[in-house]
Amino acid sequence: LVNSGALSRYEAVCKLHTMKSPQLVDGDVWRQELLNGLLPMQGATKLAEAFVADPGAQMLVPDPFLYRGDKWWSINKPVAEHLVEGMDLTLGHHELEFAAGSMFWLKPKLLEEIRSLGFRADQFVLERGQLDGTTAHAFERLTGILCARTGGRIAVTSEMTGPVPQGQSGRPSDFKMITGSTR
Repeated sequence: LVNSGALSRYEAVCKLHTMKSPQLVDGDVWRQELLNGLLPMQGATKLAEAFVADPGAQMLVPDPFLYRGDKWWSINKPVAEHLVEGMDLTLGHHELEFAAGSMFWLKPKLLEEIRSLGFRADQFVLERGQLDGTTAHAFERLTGILCARTGGRIAVTSEMTGPVPQGQSGRPSDFKMITGSTR
């Protein structure tokens, strides 16, 4: 979908996935916290508008899911190095910073940066409960480097609207304004 360019016409895109992680005790908690942080019951439109209005922010992630530090490379660094082989992208010049859980808001400039890398679906193996070491996990860790290449940064939700109340669940009341759909 990214490579088609179809998403580039939007001011911001919210990337979500099912994050069914039965191998994790807290996998469902992660999914709910990510969804609630990105699309809170109250204020989802305000959050999206604040993100769009911040020219430096290229990605937006709920506060607890912005991971920093090289310790998070784990077994993913060799996979990431292989993934970017032959590209004008080096991993060693940046402190690792990424959106853990791979759910986030992003802007067209970052979408175009991702698109320019020319990744193909067949480069990503089906996830079968792996906690790390897949192409998807390695790509997840490249997001901060890609943001930096755009001249932007990964922002956290509290930068946009202040702390987001915890424990809210369900679809936000202003969901239609974001997606154009109430379904």
